[in-house]
Amino acid sequence: MYSSISDAIRVEARAVPSSFAQYMEVRYCGLSSGTLGLEEAVQRCEVIASRLLSLNAEMKAMAAV
Repeated sequence: MYSSISDAIRVEARAVPSSFAQYMEVRYCGLSSGTLGLEEAVQRCEVIASRLLSLNAEMKAMAAV
């Protein structure tokens, strides 16, 4: 469906009508980006995706100890 997590964030943030919402929260494997403005999510989608993937890797590494 999407080529990457950042692509999913970008596409879905753009798909939300401004009359419906102005903020979103990205969730990945139980982790949250926190609340972001839709335009901020579009602009920072790669940073958000990278951070969520890093946090998920850290959690997995800690669980393996």
